Amino acid sequence: MAQAHQATPPASLPKSFFYAIFVSNLLFLVLLFVLAWSNRLATDDFCALGVLRQRGIPGFLGWWWNNWSGRWAERFSVSIGAFLVSATGRTLLYNLFAFTFVLVSSWSLLRSLFRCYLFVQLKTLEGLNLAVFLVNLLFFTSFNRGGVWFWLSGSTTHLWPVACVFWGISFIVPEKPSNGAIALASAFFAMAPGFSECTPVLTLFLLGTGMGYVMWRTRTKNGSWNERRFHKFYWPCLALLISCVIGFTAPGNAVRMALIVQNGRGGDLGNVVESAFHVMQMHLLHRGPWLVLAVVTGYIIGDTYGIKMARLNGRSLLLRLCALSVILIITCFVAIFPAALAVAGAPERAWVPISVLFVAAFFLSGFFLSITDSVRTRLAPLAGVLIPFCLLGGMGLTVFYLVRQAPVVTRYATVWDAHYQFMRSKQDSCGASELVFGALPPAGWLPSGGPTPDPKHWINGCMKGALELKCDIRWRPETPPR
Repeated sequence: MAQAHQATPPASLPKSFFYAIFVSNLLFLVLLFVLAWSNRLATDDFCALGVLRQRGIPGFLGWWWNNWSGRWAERFSVSIGAFLVSATGRTLLYNLFAFTFVLVSSWSLLRSLFRCYLFVQLKTLEGLNLAVFLVNLLFFTSFNRGGVWFWLSGSTTHLWPVACVFWGISFIVPEKPSNGAIALASAFFAMAPGFSECTPVLTLFLLGTGMGYVMWRTRTKNGSWNERRFHKFYWPCLALLISCVIGFTAPGNAVRMALIVQNGRGGDLGNVVESAFHVMQMHLLHRGPWLVLAVVTGYIIGDTYGIKMARLNGRSLLLRLCALSVILIITCFVAIFPAALAVAGAPERAWVPISVLFVAAFFLSGFFLSITDSVRTRLAPLAGVLIPFCLLGGMGLTVFYLVRQAPVVTRYATVWDAHYQFMRSKQDSCGASELVFGALPPAGWLPSGGPTPDPKHWINGCMKGALELKCDIRWRPETPPR
């Protein structure tokens, strides 16, 4: 392996790349805003709101803990969020807040990684531009985008723990973080199991692996306990483990699992293996364009800031790519394990940590290519053509989805608002034994949130309780509100 170059890295990204991802980010933010503008409360959101109205602030968390789930942070966030927007059902402000939380956590992590591994202090605008672009890639690499990024119940369950983990990692990236940084990281990691299971289990595996690696490296010295590198893994890992044990052993989890098994939807170890391979296959077959963009981004970052990195030869590159593939496969199994073990088929919303892994793995692949001189020399003539082509292709796909989704979600929101305000107007007196609605139009990427044809269905019951109606509700196709 060649020695690392001693030259100072350039102060900023190539202007062409900077402005290209800036334009791409603007298009992405417009798409995000259009979807968030039309997003409304849906299904489980009404259940959370109904329990809150029935039991009040002191009792609603205890009810969920004992009767449904140990996801205390998720239930609290959804219940309070649904209550705050219950007058209109519009979740725009929440969606903007959630996206900002994810974006800032990504920016914080990116800055820490650049500072500690590339020895670069990212400029604020440049760091934000890169962070938005990586979140852009994560958004399009995700499956069930509406359920993950916009649905109140879905985003708090699957997106917020990822942001908490990003924050936590950003504090312990330095080789010897301060005690305060370790404490903050521990707090963020401990929050994650309050939202869901998949991301915390994956994080616990990664922290445990890091701690084991440090213990192995220090086995011939004075012991791991005297190593700051050990403590940056040990305390966050301990905090996360305790939080997982508390949350995963909540009585409500057993109640929910019993209902899942009763409905014939329970998973098993065989389902874990099948689901892991299925999820990886789906990412490779259906998220190719954005994974290619992740490679392009990693290549540009390595080409710009990787000057101080040790150069790779062909053999070193092959070994790293093979190791990266093995790590990706193993971590995908770990990430899907809780969801696939609980529910047959592992719902697409639970695939978020695997989407993060794929974006990170393909980004690193591009980075490794850029610091391999033999490969870089061969790619140089093509890079000037392929990179702009890939970036323009990504922009074109964003514009395509924007044009396609805007009229669909706008019509959905218009009809939903009419139904919702009609139900609210009947809170004092329904004037009939039930309220009947026409079916909602397609919601596009957004989660659809209307009643079903069965007035006894749990969704209908949740909406009835959330709106404090005294009569049943249901929809009948082509029937206007009455």
